[in-house]
Amino acid sequence: MKKLMTVWWITLLAKLVLSAVLPISSDETYFWVWSHHPRLSYFDHPPFVAWLLWLGQPFESLGNAVRWPTVVMGHLTLLVWIHILRRSYPVEKAGVWTWLALSSPLLGMGSMVAYPDVPVVFFWSLAILLMLDILDTGRIRSYVLLGIALGLGFCSKYHIVILPMAALVYAAVEKKWKRLSWRGIALSTLAFLIAAAPVLIWNYQNDFISFRFQLQHGLGRSWRPEWTLSYVLGEILVVFPLVFWAALRARVVPDLRLLYYTAWFPLVFLFLSSFRGAVQLNWPIIALPSIFALAAVNERWAPKYKYVHAFWFFVLGILAVHMLYPILGKVSERIEESHHYRPLEDLPSAYSPLYASNYHMASYIWYRTKIPVYKLREMSRIDFYDYLDESLPQADRFYVVSEDEDTRFPAWLTTDRFSLTRIKGIDAVFSLYEVKRL
Repeated sequence: MKKLMTVWWITLLAKLVLSAVLPISSDETYFWVWSHHPRLSYFDHPPFVAWLLWLGQPFESLGNAVRWPTVVMGHLTLLVWIHILRRSYPVEKAGVWTWLALSSPLLGMGSMVAYPDVPVVFFWSLAILLMLDILDTGRIRSYVLLGIALGLGFCSKYHIVILPMAALVYAAVEKKWKRLSWRGIALSTLAFLIAAAPVLIWNYQNDFISFRFQLQHGLGRSWRPEWTLSYVLGEILVVFPLVFWAALRARVVPDLRLLYYTAWFPLVFLFLSSFRGAVQLNWPIIALPSIFALAAVNERWAPKYKYVHAFWFFVLGILAVHMLYPILGKVSERIEESHHYRPLEDLPSAYSPLYASNYHMASYIWYRTKIPVYKLREMSRIDFYDYLDESLPQADRFYVVSEDEDTRFPAWLTTDRFSLTRIKGIDAVFSLYEVKRL
C-alpha cells in the first residue's frame, strides 16, 4: 500500500504541474466565466464545475492553475477505487486499476481539465463505495451519505441518474431487496433532495429549461447509423480492446457483483440512446471506473496491460506536446481549439466594447485577456450569456467579431435601427464588424 500511495502522490504532483502548463480549452473558459458569475445552476450544465473553478480563482496567476481544485478531486477518485478494490482483493489489484486509470485518455489526461465529467465521476465512484457499505453493514449513516453523493453528483452532471437505475436493476436481479432499509432509502432520498437543491431550485425558477434542454439535446431526430457505429467503436477504442475484452471475461467475488451493473448498464443505456441521437465520446466516462475494476481483477490478462499503458502514455504525450507546440496536422476540433481563438486576443484593448458571435469565443478572449467580452445576445444558440443583461449592448457604437463560416446576426441587429460595417478580416477565419445605432 505504501508503494501505491507513493505513486498516487507523485502522479498528483505531475498532474498539477501539467494542468497549469497545458493550454486551456474554450469549454473550460466558459465554465470559468460561470465561476465569476455565481448562480445556483446554469442553462447548459449543473454548477459544480463552476464551484471548483471558483475555488481555483486564487491560482489564476499561475498559468492555468485555476484547474487545480478540479485536478485534486479527479485524483481523489483513485483513492475511492483503491478502497473499493481493497475490500475484497489484494492491494496489487488496486495498483492495476490505478495504472489503467492513469493511462486512460478520459480518466488520466481527462482528469486534468475542468470539465463536469471530473466531479460526476468522483461522486459516482463515492456512491458505489457507499452502496457496497450499505450492503455490507446496513448503516444508516451510509444511506445519508449516499444521498448526499448522488445529490452533489446531480449538481455535477445529470448523467448521475443512471447510477440509481443500475442499482435498482442490480437489487432486482441479484435479489438484494431484503438487505435494504426502507427508512434508510427515505433518508437517502431526503439527503439527495437537499444536496441537489441548487439545481432543482434554479430549474423551478426558470421553467425547468435546463432539464428540457438536456432531454432534447441530440434526441428526436431520425436515426443515423453512424451515431451507433461511432459510439460502439469509439468506446471500445477509449477503453482499449484488450481491456474491454478482459472486463467482459472477468469474474468478481459476490460482494462486488454490483460492479457488473455499474460497468455495463450505462454502456447499454447510452447505446440505446444512440438510436435517438449522437452520443458524445465522453458521456460513458461514468462506466469506465467499473470496467477497469473488472479488468483489474482478471488474472489472465493483467500482465498484458503494460502494452496498454505504453500505448496510451505515448499517444497522450504526443497530444500534450501538440497542444503546446502544434507538430501535427489538424487532429480534432477539441484539441485544436486551444489555438483557434488566439488571433483575437488583441481585439478587446483596441475595440471596445467588443462582443463575440458565440460563447466559446467570448469566454476564451475574456479568460486570456481578463477583459470582459460577452456573446452578442441571440447570435448563436441560447446559452448562459443570453441570461446576462450585458449581452445586449447599450452603447451607440460597438464591435462584433465572428467566424466567417458561422456568421448569423440576430434579427434585432439587422433592422434599420443599426448600421453594420465589416472593418477587417482576421487570420482568414474571422471578421470584425462595427455596429452603429442610428
